[in-house]
Amino acid sequence: MILIFIINSATVPPMPCKPTFLFLAGSAAALAAGCRSSEDPPQMVAETTLTIEAALTDATTLAIQIHDGDAPVVTDVWLYTLGDGAPTPLTGFTSTAARKSPRLMLPATIGGNPSGLAPADDGRMNGLMTNTTRGALQGGTFVSTFDGKVTVTLPAAPTAPILIEAGVEDQRYAGAAVVQPDGAAGVVPSGFGVPGSHLQRSFSRDVAPILQLQCALCHNPAGAEDANFYLVAGSRDELVNDNFALKEQTEDCHDDNPDGGAPLDACVQGITKAQFLVEPGAPAASDLLQRSRPDEEAGDSTLGLAWFGGGNPKSRYNAEYGDRRMPSTTQSTDPAAWTDQPTHFDMHPEEFQILYDWVAQGALDN
Repeated sequence: MILIFIINSATVPPMPCKPTFLFLAGSAAALAAGCRSSEDPPQMVAETTLTIEAALTDATTLAIQIHDGDAPVVTDVWLYTLGDGAPTPLTGFTSTAARKSPRLMLPATIGGNPSGLAPADDGRMNGLMTNTTRGALQGGTFVSTFDGKVTVTLPAAPTAPILIEAGVEDQRYAGAAVVQPDGAAGVVPSGFGVPGSHLQRSFSRDVAPILQLQCALCHNPAGAEDANFYLVAGSRDELVNDNFALKEQTEDCHDDNPDGGAPLDACVQGITKAQFLVEPGAPAASDLLQRSRPDEEAGDSTLGLAWFGGGNPKSRYNAEYGDRRMPSTTQSTDPAAWTDQPTHFDMHPEEFQILYDWVAQGALDN
């Protein structure tokens, strides 16, 4: 059944700011226009220019530090070599903050059709991060470790200038720098590192309605086993600050120490991993987006598996809980049920763009 409500806006006064839903063919999207009055026009958010410090510490080691004033920044970084023509993506490097994939996160096509997403994968394979995690546990207490730094091991000593661009995916910041083969600073080419502006996404108006409809049934405190470790049902704070790795590893400690007592306590106190569903400003480092990303084939393409796949070789499905992609299409552990169905965001990528933008803008509680 399809329900469409049509209202003549010319005869209805502006409504208070509440989420408005359009139910169409099984989809429910919060419409930004339904939550704004004529006195509340769409807001834009402007990017801030980053400071990028780069140095060749030896022939093949590039040290990068990125900050906003005195504050270190977790952001995406892209490397190029500069020659006589257009900048060429620099590939073949390793780094201390590798992404799940060195490509742009958003797919350019879905099921053979243009995705309409931006910035979409254009084939470049030169991406990394400054940090991929923001901290660790020490004796049960979270300690921040992110420093805005990344060390890159180059495939060979550079013979041409290296261009470093930051914030291509991050919608808070932009910046660029050039380091010459002799280590001196160079001139950034036109068009790189230029701050832009973006349509502001609101958690309460735009994001929460999507998560409530697509995720909350399972990912709530009373949800299915293990799904309740990953809370996507209520607040922005759950997404950004709830350490799901602690829950996972605490359960492992209980499994390994069924008699409890001192061994169990020591196991829990020894947990160091901290992992969160959302890393503000860093879509590519956010588990929420990695697992719900639309797929190029609306199923499990090689490019998509780099983001949401598990195991070795990477697979879409898991023998313990079925589909790894979110929202899950099956919780069955029977391989006969693993029929590679498209997910909600394969069919409604515009909703995924909203989630992506909100994370890229810093995952604000707005």
